[in-house]
Amino acid sequence: MVLLAGVLFMAPVMADAPPADANRAANPRASSTIPFKKDEGITATSLARLAVVVLIAVALAFAAIYALKRFYFGQASSIGAGRIKVIEARRLGQRTTLTLAVVDSTAYLLIESPNGVAVTRHDGFKEAIEDVG
Repeated sequence: MVLLAGVLFMAPVMADAPPADANRAANPRASSTIPFKKDEGITATSLARLAVVVLIAVALAFAAIYALKRFYFGQASSIGAGRIKVIEARRLGQRTTLTLAVVDSTAYLLIESPNGVAVTRHDGFKEAIEDVG
């Protein structure tokens, strides 16, 4: 993808060069240099094109990471039919999560915060849990 973007941005620079046959016809004893190579060094235009290509590559990398985290890793709790069912998970703040999970007809309330994880077990709600799950 980055290579394709680099080729698209550098194509106008390469199109400005004269063809190799014209150089040989004008000077048959010319050295065997690359006909479209210029000895101007690094120009502002080439640096700008390089910056654009790098920005596009970084943006694509961040988009791919975001998509993986959002859609692939976020679905891990709903894959398969195991013994654990996550009934609901809520964010209470930036760093605090409240989760209601059921394991073998026993409800667990999990509170995850920067201070640790607190777990509360509830056995008396089997009928209500079976209605939900």
